[in-house]
Amino acid sequence: MIAKVIAHGRDRAEAAARLSAALRANPLFGVTTNRDFLIDLIGTDEFRTGAVTTGMIDGWAAEGT
Repeated sequence: MIAKVIAHGRDRAEAAARLSAALRANPLFGVTTNRDFLIDLIGTDEFRTGAVTTGMIDGWAAEGT
């Protein structure tokens, strides 16, 4: 792990928006990261409602999403 990004807000929506903004604003160079995956994940309805599961992520991988 190179770094951990943590965001907080008055509610889940605000914290998610701050987390997404922080990931977008801080590019990483020289290493392979999952930054784009995390930005996409934060933008899903499942993340916004707290319904993300590892099964959902596995489903995306199977679909090639």
